[in-house]
Amino acid sequence: MKMPIRATVCVDGSWDHKRDGKLLVYDVICIELQKIVDFEVIVRKTPKRKGNYIISPQAMEGEAFLNLLPRLTENTNIYELVKDGDLQIDHII
Repeated sequence: MKMPIRATVCVDGSWDHKRDGKLLVYDVICIELQKIVDFEVIVRKTPKRKGNYIISPQAMEGEAFLNLLPRLTENTNIYELVKDGDLQIDHII
């Protein structure tokens, strides 16, 4: 399904645990389509888990956004980005 021209997308993360998260799925949702159009998965490496990042739980959402940012900026159909109040994302933008 193709994203419409001048689309609005919303970004946010979903955690496996609310305090000591080891897994984050960061979604990009097209408001017009009401569908996930892109995502990034961050798995924090621990002694018991083979992850893809050695990172603190607090930094996982910012890292996922940084990974998605090149794909978001090259998509010419995206006109507007909506996010929650995460200050890391504000700093990155």
